[in-house]
Amino acid sequence: LPWEESGLKSLRAFFETAEMTAAEPEEAFGHQQPYHLVRALSFACFCEFLGVFSSAALGVFLLEVIHPPFYQLLKEQSGLYAVLLSITCTVFIGLFAMHLVWALLLEGALQPASRRHYTTALAYGCYTCGWDLLTSPIGLVLSIRYRGLRRGFGLLRLAARVPRQATDAHLNLRLAASIEDRKRGSRRAIIILGSALLLGTLGVIAATLYWLYLSLLSAN
Repeated sequence: LPWEESGLKSLRAFFETAEMTAAEPEEAFGHQQPYHLVRALSFACFCEFLGVFSSAALGVFLLEVIHPPFYQLLKEQSGLYAVLLSITCTVFIGLFAMHLVWALLLEGALQPASRRHYTTALAYGCYTCGWDLLTSPIGLVLSIRYRGLRRGFGLLRLAARVPRQATDAHLNLRLAASIEDRKRGSRRAIIILGSALLLGTLGVIAATLYWLYLSLLSAN
């Protein structure tokens, strides 16, 4: 992975690593390689930060186009700005955590205790964040800049379809379990992660509604 290479921390290396996770999942995840966890974590943070906040910025722009006073309202209503910012930060943290927890759940569910290697699992989870970058507005801009219009939209489609293929490549490398054991372990991981995401989403919605309720009370 270009991002793993010592001293190579350019924007192009960052993009090429994200591209590799989507366009060449077997090459990115199907070979045994030493991961630098700090570099992997920094890659994941950059991917999710750029992806989530560029999507939020695009959303604000579209709302301004549809409802022109929106940006002015956002500046005047500090409460609205705080709610939108908190939701954006929650999505950023949630997506980042989701990739890591998914990788750890796979490792824990399918790997015997004596063979579990959580550092490798975490690194795998970090590099899967490249898909979120490529499916974001800033990711599309980078794809078009470095690969042209047709290839840029092609990477967008690849990133949306690649998770199953990348997971299979990772499991083929890391796990010697039978196909039936993998399916059973994957289902268990999906149930746990899905339940956690549902509870987290409900918690965010409840906290937002409660905050709005308190704001209305204070305004009256």
